[in-house]
Amino acid sequence: MQATAQKLMQKDNSSFQARTAESSDSKKVTATASAGATSKTYEVKVNAIATSQTNSGTFFSKVDTSVVSKGINQFNITIGGKTTKVSAVISDNDTNDQALTKLKDAV
Repeated sequence: MQATAQKLMQKDNSSFQARTAESSDSKKVTATASAGATSKTYEVKVNAIATSQTNSGTFFSKVDTSVVSKGINQFNITIGGKTTKVSAVISDNDTNDQALTKLKDAV
């Protein structure tokens, strides 16, 4: 009996190191716990469930004449409350690739 008691008192006793993690709604939150993890209770509040996004667009050949409006293209970019006006000049003979590069460089 003494040997059994000593075994139970060992820090590495797997019976006492085992951990479990539970969720009241496993469709919203799942959890795992590793052996030896500190025992603690966490509360997770789910404000919204993410939804998938579908993007669509049209393919434009890089070498075709640009579909971007010719002339000065201006737009504003706001980051952290600071707005910056940027512009790019698209020429009559710019390709889609050249126009997109000019817009990218303006940003």
